Parts: sequence; C-alpha cells; structure tokens
Amino acid sequence: MSEVLNGLKKQTFFSFLDAAGRVFIHVRPSGGAFIGERGFTPDELEKGIVLVFNSKMPFDWGQQGISATLVFGSSAQKCFIPADDIIAVFSPELEARLILDPPGGGPPKDGFLPPEEQKTAASHDQTERNEDGGRKKLIKVDFRRKERDK
Repeated sequence: MSEVLNGLKKQTFFSFLDAAGRVFIHVRPSGGAFIGERGFTPDELEKGIVLVFNSKMPFDWGQQGISATLVFGSSAQKCFIPADDIIAVFSPELEARLILDPPGGGPPKDGFLPPEEQKTAASHDQTERNEDGGRKKLIKVDFRRKERDK
C-alpha cells in the first residue's frame, strides 16, 4: 500500500509543480528524514516541517524519496525526505491539497498546515457531524453539471 500512496504523492507533487511552478510538502519528523546540519527544531519535531519546491530548483525524486539542497535563511543544507514521511502535498495557487492521515490516525494536530492554509481548510470543512457531535466520515459532492442558460 505504501508504494501506491507514494506514487500518488509523487504524481500530485509533479502535477502541482507543472501547473503552478511551486509545490509545498509537509514532512513528519522521523529517523529517515534528514534536513542537513540544521536538523528539526523542537517545534518541527512536534508538528513536522513544510518545505517549498519550485520548478527552477535542482532536486531528484528517486525510488525512496526526494534528495535536494534546500536553503534555510542563508545556509544551504543537503536534505533527504523519504516519500513515506510526506504527509501532505499542496499548492496555495491551485487551492488544492493531498493530505494523508498522520500515523496513529485521527485528525491532524493544529499547525499541520501553514496558518494561511489552516484558515482555508477550516472554512472549507465539509465534514458532517453525528448526532453526538462526532465527525462522520462522509463528504457530499455534487458532480452534476450546471445547465447553461440558452
């Protein structure tokens, strides 16, 4: 199953990159993710880190994940992000995102997305509530085409 999801992440990543010129990924901290000498900050160890890639950056998405030299402040850091550790791929320009359940299930913690994305996500919450206030896992989508005025 991991290979299927990682293929979907990669396909989404490159689709967003081609369409918008940049793409964001949210990476959970793990023993496999390497963010250069800088490592993860204490906050990132709890919530993960959001990284930005653009179409002009040199990087390689190999079989195991992404290898790149990323700049933090004025310091370039060699990084490796395992595909298994990517828990979201999103594009603010396209208003689109692929979010995978974080390990352990349940809703993501606050800070899962950058603040501007959190506001957007909160305003577009399509989850219905059960009678006891809990969330149903149902999203209603209307795929009917609108009739054009003739």
